[in-house]
Amino acid sequence: MPTDDAPITRADLTAVLDRFAQAIIGNISDLRQEMNTRFQEVDRKFAAIDRRMERMAETMVSIDLR
Repeated sequence: MPTDDAPITRADLTAVLDRFAQAIIGNISDLRQEMNTRFQEVDRKFAAIDRRMERMAETMVSIDLR
């Protein structure tokens, strides 16, 4: 990295941009992992709700038949 009085070189700029890109890629990867985890939780909850609704439908049919 240049000192305060030295000009910024192409290599310095490239190094900074590379670090910036790696940080962004890491953040996107973390976000993707967190979103996948949350979507899996929502899928499990929807599956549980679906099972409950099926049981309720069966119960309602049996009540109706009585």
